[in-house]
Amino acid sequence: MPQQLIALVLFASLCFARPAAAQEADLATETTAPVRPDLGGGRIVWGGQRHRVLHFTFDDGPRPETTPALLDMLDQHGVHATFFVVARQLDPHRRGSARRIELVREMIRRGHTVGLHSWDHPHLSRLTNAEIVSQLERSEAVLSPLLGGAPTLFRPPYGERDARIDRVLEERGYTEVLWNVTGEPVGGRTADDVVEHFTSMMDSREARTSEHGGVVILHDTRPHVIEAFPRIMEEIARRNCELYAAGEELWTLSEDLSPFFETRREGDAFDRRVPRRDLSEDAVATAQASERAMAEQSC
Repeated sequence: MPQQLIALVLFASLCFARPAAAQEADLATETTAPVRPDLGGGRIVWGGQRHRVLHFTFDDGPRPETTPALLDMLDQHGVHATFFVVARQLDPHRRGSARRIELVREMIRRGHTVGLHSWDHPHLSRLTNAEIVSQLERSEAVLSPLLGGAPTLFRPPYGERDARIDRVLEERGYTEVLWNVTGEPVGGRTADDVVEHFTSMMDSREARTSEHGGVVILHDTRPHVIEAFPRIMEEIARRNCELYAAGEELWTLSEDLSPFFETRREGDAFDRRVPRRDLSEDAVATAQASERAMAEQSC
């Protein structure tokens, strides 16, 4: 894979640098993981961002047959992601959980953020408040020892949420994380399907001149997604070479969800779209200068 893909790491030395808790963990012990308390209790993350910045998220794992290969690919391309895990798979009493627990530790060791995707992936709208709380409590019981604290980021299964669900999650201190870039098509079965869909979504983002960036949703449980991931990186690199030649802002990848996060304000209504968070122009300019210097060598 071309060296220019390393240029896609965003702002590592700027405002999105990983906290000390996200540094390499000793897998022999239950160490503190990047649960990101600084991103807890915030407004709903929708993914809107004026600048060409993306953050990759992966749902439904970990899966021993697919997640390890993805972790290696993320390392190869210098990408940090957020994994929203289904906690039931980590229940020590469940067959095969030891390997999945080890994969969560591996996510931690490699500097990724781990969020919660519920206990067993239900439709939350069909559950009572008490049942939703039970989903969270059972999940926290198995995740907290691995993460060094309760998770603070929650992706509702199927993206299903309403004011009642929002309130329950708020009371538990979670930030809900949605998305605005679907990295794979519904019903897609091949790597070609994924790449074509991602390319189409990127075309759509480019057309939105007031809101280029976004949060990408993919699934680390699907072999065709894993197969497609290097080609997704190639697509971003290709676009960056075109943007570089045109003198435009380049696409960059954020290490975490910071570019899309806003602190919750008193009286916030959850069911309305919140104002798009903007980034420091100085930070963007510095990051772009670095990206362009690398693009000059690789494109």
